[in-house]
Amino acid sequence: MTTSPRRLLFVVAGLTVLAALSGCSAVAAERSAAADAKAASADHAAATVTAVAIGDSISHGRGVLPAQAWPEQVAAAHKWALDDVAISGSGFVKPGWDGFTYDAQVETAIRLHPRIVLIAATRNDLTIGDQALRAKAVELLGRIRSALPEATIVGTSAVWGDNTPPARLAAVDALVHEAVTGVGGTWLDLGFPLAGHPELLQADHIHPNAPGQMVVADVVERALDAARITG
Repeated sequence: MTTSPRRLLFVVAGLTVLAALSGCSAVAAERSAAADAKAASADHAAATVTAVAIGDSISHGRGVLPAQAWPEQVAAAHKWALDDVAISGSGFVKPGWDGFTYDAQVETAIRLHPRIVLIAATRNDLTIGDQALRAKAVELLGRIRSALPEATIVGTSAVWGDNTPPARLAAVDALVHEAVTGVGGTWLDLGFPLAGHPELLQADHIHPNAPGQMVVADVVERALDAARITG
């Protein structure tokens, strides 16, 4: 797979985050990386990619090297040329660290014209009401399908940490599930593979560490295989 300018940028950004992972310096580093990554995606929007990942900090791979994020691992396993445009803090309705919701990621995905779109439900939308979340999820999935009528759209349930998830998470997943299948996409229920395994989480008990990302990637790969999605 050819290394894109944005993939090289993520390597640099990932190392910066690891070097300043604690305190305000980590926040500043990732905010800067998010802005730079967004600009880089726009710069090479004409590049050919097989798949795009839309999501939050877990899809982005916060706290681990870019290649260790689960979308990158899945792409490598399936030999996809992936552009991971996920941004920390973002959701369908919740603005991320770049100040934008999933809207901006969807715009980037459409410009890249991939064959596969991975889009993740997220804990960042836990405080969003049903009506607002449903409306935005339906809008964004409809936009993807309209612009990319031949693309394979794959939605995934939110990745939770090592403790018991709130009941609200099931409702968030259900609303995104509805929007994904409503445009003929495939829904992957990942369950809670990290539950009860603090050794797979970073100190915040939210973000998977490198082994945790590997576990999530394995669950996604097996679900893709079961759905007969190979790219």
